[in-house]
Amino acid sequence: MAKGRISARWLSRTASAVSDVAADICQLPNVSHVTLGRKCKGGVPTSQRALITYVYRKHAVGRAYEVPPSVRVQSRELATDVVELPSAPRLLGVRGGDLIYTSSEFGTGCIAFRKDGTGFIATNAHVVGDVRTRRLDASLAVQEPATAKNFPLGPVRYISQFPEGAITNEDLAVVEVPGLVVDDWFIYGEASPISAFSGFASHLDETYWYSTRGARVTCVRPEPLPANQSVPMLVDGHWYRYTGFWGLRAVRGAVTPGHSGAILCRGEGASIVACGILFGGAPPDYAYVFPLQPRLNNVIAAL
Repeated sequence: MAKGRISARWLSRTASAVSDVAADICQLPNVSHVTLGRKCKGGVPTSQRALITYVYRKHAVGRAYEVPPSVRVQSRELATDVVELPSAPRLLGVRGGDLIYTSSEFGTGCIAFRKDGTGFIATNAHVVGDVRTRRLDASLAVQEPATAKNFPLGPVRYISQFPEGAITNEDLAVVEVPGLVVDDWFIYGEASPISAFSGFASHLDETYWYSTRGARVTCVRPEPLPANQSVPMLVDGHWYRYTGFWGLRAVRGAVTPGHSGAILCRGEGASIVACGILFGGAPPDYAYVFPLQPRLNNVIAAL
């Protein structure tokens, strides 16, 4: 069996020579694809070069459908290795928790979804433009986490209004995502999508969290602002009064600029419940959050 260093020369020569054999293996049921690499034993790579066969699920099959223990390549035997994929291959799309960049700053995507074949991502109104001048940023982009490459976003399809002298009870924008895959209701770093939406009033003792680019901030003790009370907030260099929000204390991680727009949740795994959208706070300890519903449903219905 072939052993030794895996070089660019070996990969180039072998990839061409093994193409027909690889194509035959890919025709077997349950096979996703094959690659060239090193054979593993007990999960540990060895020095043995191999044709790696990735399958959707390892299980017993008839002899006619088995991957052979080795294949003949250029008059030499090349070992095979069968590896089970943890999930079906898919594109990694835009998700909540991805970073949204403007020409001068960045925020966090709240939630990504599709409607009538079009993708969207929500965030704060003050992330996508100047709320005082109502001028939208022309350089909106979402960052792909693995490569840190920015991809342009489309038009802003909804944005909260901030009338002069008025009190605001929302800070929400929805931006179109053209030409990119959108993972409906997923949050970056989480294996399962959001399973439900809820508020805070019946879950005051729960632990909450939000995620920006996979880094979690854990919060507790949601406290509502009393009716008819408003709090001055500095937004884009001007003071606006906010009302109708909840405050939470960060107990792990820090509330910092750039987190604006993140989605606040509770629960884990297949039971993630979305509750609110972060818009501000008193860094690093306090997070200020607007409830998501029914506002988000109303916005989606109008798109």
